Amino acid sequence: MELLEMPADIAALGARMHAVLIRNRGRELQECFRRDDWTCHSCGFRFRGFMEVDHTISHDPRQPGGLRTICQFCHNLRHPVWSALRGRLRMIWAPSLSQEALNRMAWLALLASGDRAGKYVDHELADAANEIVAATRRRESIVASILGTSHPGGLFEAVFSVGPLCGSSDRMIALKLIGRSVRFWPVAADRIQSQVADPSASFSFWDGCRFTDIAELAVSEYWKRERTVDELRRLCAAHQAEIDA
Repeated sequence: MELLEMPADIAALGARMHAVLIRNRGRELQECFRRDDWTCHSCGFRFRGFMEVDHTISHDPRQPGGLRTICQFCHNLRHPVWSALRGRLRMIWAPSLSQEALNRMAWLALLASGDRAGKYVDHELADAANEIVAATRRRESIVASILGTSHPGGLFEAVFSVGPLCGSSDRMIALKLIGRSVRFWPVAADRIQSQVADPSASFSFWDGCRFTDIAELAVSEYWKRERTVDELRRLCAAHQAEIDA
């Protein structure tokens, strides 16, 4: 339903343009991160050094202010068309879970994946994260069987095409039902499963001339700075219970 009110240019705005918009706002960005303690204002996940900024008022550089800290998974959904085209999202059936809870779960799965050298891997935690990802794939198949596709690009295209026709009660009912039941899983979290290639497009940043994969660095830095394995294992177990319910 939020897509119906979202301007198409904002839905399709990508990381390259964000880099342009904030290129002269370095001091304001740092103040934003310090003020918010590197914590996503949407899902509440804290990830020092790897957060982004959300333009809550306007993306027009002539209108300063309105910046808030946001994680990349939540930011992807502020610009869903761009994220879908870059393969950052999967649709899953999860009516009992909020999108924010799923994003937190996805962070746990990503951070449990370790790095290529095998460091920062706790096998019990990795097993729990694998179960979560497997559950999302089962839920993705449910969406595909109901809607005919699990690719979010198709859903977004349909929503924008029916926007001018949303006076139709049948269309509005269908969109409301989809909105209550369909959520979006960040593809970057799938790297916990060995058959999934490193998703550089799904967890990366624009460094001025190219997209850089930051998944490896993010995992190692998180374990160094933020939490112990025991703390993350407890979080993962709690979220596993939530998705099982």
